[in-house]
Amino acid sequence: MIERLRPRLDLERTIEVLRRDGVTMDIDGVDAETGHLSIREFNHLHGFKIRSPKTYEEAKRYWILVDWIRQDESVEDPLIAAVNIWNSELVMENADLVPGVQAVTRYLARRDIFPPRVTSRPGARTREWTHNWYRKRYGPSFDMGLIRMSDTYKSDPEFKKSEIARLGTGYHFEDSYEDAEKIAETGVMVVLVPQPWNLDYQPTNPNIIKVRGYPFRFKMVRAFLALAERITYN
Repeated sequence: MIERLRPRLDLERTIEVLRRDGVTMDIDGVDAETGHLSIREFNHLHGFKIRSPKTYEEAKRYWILVDWIRQDESVEDPLIAAVNIWNSELVMENADLVPGVQAVTRYLARRDIFPPRVTSRPGARTREWTHNWYRKRYGPSFDMGLIRMSDTYKSDPEFKKSEIARLGTGYHFEDSYEDAEKIAETGVMVVLVPQPWNLDYQPTNPNIIKVRGYPFRFKMVRAFLALAERITYN
């Protein structure tokens, strides 16, 4: 699927650059499609109760779940309630793969590139669930050493930024434009994997690649091809 783009994109050069400079990936919204289950769980806990169920496509902002939960007056802290949905065992162990991500990771693996998964997930709470998901989706031989997360009980976006810097990676796949901006400031080239919460975002930092082409391909394949296009023509 990816090789068919060879006449237009210099995939050999793309692989050489990724081998030389390194590439990392976020987990949620890049590898694991946790958004669908998170919104389904919101509807189960709050949406139907307040007669305002939501769809995945309506998640136009990264933190919009907090605003939706605010409509449920029985919830004392909407932010904590939202985080508890995102960081739940149900969501983390049962999410589907982001469409196209296995095509990309297998393509890279055949060329001896194994991207570390760098996440802001709170490792103290979610490490076991995260490992279980990778065993389910990638098989028992998946190298758990590739998963990089903090040892905290709270989500830690700063860990993601600092760990990518520590690894010295040159390229990163991300879904949160807020995190993308922080990472891009360090000189890393960040590719935004298309998700409802970043479709309206317009980057100002040239280190952020927003996917605009390849509309009929799976979202992670689109992201990889957008990166290959940047490497090919720059």
